[in-house]
Amino acid sequence: MTVQSRAVWRSCGCYCSTAHPWSRTGYGMTPLLSASVTGHTNIVDDLTMHQQTSHTERIDALELLGATFVDKKRDLLGALKYWKRAMDLRYLDSNNITHKPEPKQLIMAYDYAREVTNNEELDGLISDPDEMRMQALLIRERILGPQHPDTSYYIRYRGAVYADSGNFERCINLWKYALDMQQSNLDPLSPMTASSLLSFAELFSFMLQDRAKGLLGTSVSFEDLMGILSKSVLEIERAVKQNGPMPPDPAQLSKALSIILHLICLLEKVPCTAEQDHFKKETIYRFLKLQPCGKNGYSPLHLAVDRNTTVCGALSRLQVPLPHSRFYPSRVWGRRQQPR
Repeated sequence: MTVQSRAVWRSCGCYCSTAHPWSRTGYGMTPLLSASVTGHTNIVDDLTMHQQTSHTERIDALELLGATFVDKKRDLLGALKYWKRAMDLRYLDSNNITHKPEPKQLIMAYDYAREVTNNEELDGLISDPDEMRMQALLIRERILGPQHPDTSYYIRYRGAVYADSGNFERCINLWKYALDMQQSNLDPLSPMTASSLLSFAELFSFMLQDRAKGLLGTSVSFEDLMGILSKSVLEIERAVKQNGPMPPDPAQLSKALSIILHLICLLEKVPCTAEQDHFKKETIYRFLKLQPCGKNGYSPLHLAVDRNTTVCGALSRLQVPLPHSRFYPSRVWGRRQQPR
């Protein structure tokens, strides 16, 4: 390998000087995929031309770079250019077309969108920017996998954009999907999962406040709120029951407990049937039975009555800085969860 080529792949910033340029590190990332995720077009162009890069790797890199152009660079025309290059590579050999894998199932959070499979469908995206954004989420999940932090991050990001435009239903569906993904792939009480739960608490609080003022036509359903409370309790269960030498981090546990208390407070403002009320109390009982304790050995009851962690003020103290918007997710990763 030439000195120039080695300098290119090292500039991706995730490999030591002795590593092979096409070896994979955490989350199965190669320098080429890392360059696509970060939007370094010159590095992608260089590495896709390298003789050691396989045909499939070239396609994945170009498609992933297109997804980065959609969500990170907000350049839809630039995304189409790279997706077109990738599609041309798929059909380069008419006798051996590189087809995209068939999805196991269509995802409701993505509005049941399918990935485009030919140039005609790709050209049709020009008139449907929203469909292009769903394509970016589908491509990123297929190539990076649900375990990569960028996958759930950009799902949450897209949901925040919908929330900003008043489409709270789409936002909630996307955020639920991202939360399920995080709880299936991350450690209990991961900062990323906590950030998602906090975003839900903030969104529901905003919706209920504006609804009470008559400023919002959309109401928060008991099912949505209760669903997030159940997932929050599940996170505590996972943390308390995990087997390992280290107990749950008291600081992270305190944050999760405060979020749960806030969700319970919000639930009291939402009308429900007798059966729903029973389910709510049953979930709270299951939560308390875990006997979780945060910092200073505080139980949920201690946190509820302490003036420094009262439910009404918990949200503002746990506030994560959100750029550009009230609802945008922040980049929260633990040391072992850095994607690149």
